[in-house]
Amino acid sequence: MCNFLSALVLRNGDVLTHPMLDSHSDLVRYFKLPDTTAYITRFAKVELVPVDWADAATWTWRVDEAEPPMWLEEVAEKAEAALRARAAKMILKDGAHDLIVDGCWIVAGTATVRDVRAGRIVRVQDSATISGVRGSATISGVRGSATISDVRDSATISDVWDSAQLDDSAKKHQVTQ
Repeated sequence: MCNFLSALVLRNGDVLTHPMLDSHSDLVRYFKLPDTTAYITRFAKVELVPVDWADAATWTWRVDEAEPPMWLEEVAEKAEAALRARAAKMILKDGAHDLIVDGCWIVAGTATVRDVRAGRIVRVQDSATISGVRGSATISGVRGSATISDVRDSATISDVWDSAQLDDSAKKHQVTQ
């Protein structure tokens, strides 16, 4: 089963991810890799599963293969370090962030994001604040006392919990499951 943060590790140790994709099969299609028994030795499906969303060092490394390729042991440490570094760059824990235009983000702590135009925010927690959500931006996993306001266009918000606050504009864009 694919989880956030899914990736493909190539035989040379390179790590392939895409900020909008969590599915290994989608990654295989996106990177145009043959996913058949004859070619399975060219890449391995892996993921980092968040434990403490605000600290990538705590995330659990998993190989999502019934039988991992033999070569994976040789590059696993390098690949895990590269994937953790990517995850750490997605985490905004504090400070003011004026504009997010693309990518995948986790907003936590006391971070404030003023303008989100596209991309996706997979988690908002603690006392984080997001305003000015536009375009096709997606926000999910809103927890703690996080606040989201000024949502427009085709932006979507889902998975709101705890005492998180959505203003009226955000509530109009909330998707309930």
